[in-house]
Formats: sequence, structure tokens, C-alpha cells
Amino acid sequence: TFATLGNQSNELGYQAIQTALDVPDEEVEEWVIRAISSGLIVAKMNQVTRTVHVHRSTSRSFSADQWQPLGERIRLWTTNVEELLSVLRSSKTSAY
Repeated sequence: TFATLGNQSNELGYQAIQTALDVPDEEVEEWVIRAISSGLIVAKMNQVTRTVHVHRSTSRSFSADQWQPLGERIRLWTTNVEELLSVLRSSKTSAY
């Protein structure tokens, strides 16, 4: 699917999109516009170089390889928030 392509690479050629979606060359831009409009991807098209630069892509499902980095980011975020709360509590206690 288009979203899968966007997850695999942030720079997609029209030819790769055409092959993956099995659509005629003249329909590639229309498919890109539909994907952007529907929120599947956040991207910019370059008609001169016939490329699409994908900033963000939505996945329909996560594989184990995708869950692991996400879990690590969440654990890091949780640790950072806990440390911030500790500093704030300490600061509040010191103020009184």
C-alpha cells in the first residue's frame, strides 16, 4: 500500500509508486494527492524530479520490529517525566 511505501523510504520515485500500486503513470500524482488528502501520508510532490518526499506515514499495523523502538521511546519519556516530577516536588518542598 501507499502507507507502507512511505514507511520504507522517505523519498519515493513515481516509478516505484506506479509499480507498487499497479497504476498507469498518468495516475500516480492523483494517488499521491489522495494519500495526502486522506491523511495516510504527509508529503510533498516534486513534479520536476518525479519524486515524493514523505515526512510522515501512517501504518495500518505494527510489526515486532516497530513496537520495540516505540516501547523504548515510551520508557524513556516515562523516565524523563518521573525525573521532572521529582525535581518539581523537591522544588516545591524547598519553597515552603
